[in-house]
Amino acid sequence: SVIMVGESAFYGCDNLTVYAGASSIMQDYCKKDGINIVTVDKIQNTVVDVLNDVKIYVNGNELEYNYPVVMKNSTTLIPLRNIFEAVGCVVAWDDSTKTAYAEKDGITLALKTNSDSIFVNGNEQKLATSTTLMCDNTMVHIRAVEHLGINVEWDGIARTINITY
Repeated sequence: SVIMVGESAFYGCDNLTVYAGASSIMQDYCKKDGINIVTVDKIQNTVVDVLNDVKIYVNGNELEYNYPVVMKNSTTLIPLRNIFEAVGCVVAWDDSTKTAYAEKDGITLALKTNSDSIFVNGNEQKLATSTTLMCDNTMVHIRAVEHLGINVEWDGIARTINITY
């Protein structure tokens, strides 16, 4: 129930980690000041680690995205709309079924929130973790984009995701 955080609230605190809800004021505060934050996903009662320092490159160009990359169950999740549109997909959302759709070059993907299934042209395949809705952003397993024939590489040392197609 935090409604305000003072400018110097955590001055001098080394190795600070804040645990907060995904849509909390703490999320913005920590991102702005580079403080480690672990997001508590109240919908699924799981904890996700927000990776504010990850850079995403699409064909060598750095991508701006509206919600940070997160780690859930040791799996990297990316904001679906930003990434899929950056690789040329048409993206749609069906609010009644909580399903995101992405289409590119005759391949259609369907990803239902809170499901670990991805449907590729209607054929079900499993992802390592479920698609998650966080702060109105559909967060999807980093490897989901590979179902479009797109290459994804994670560099843990450089903290970068390189997507090429």
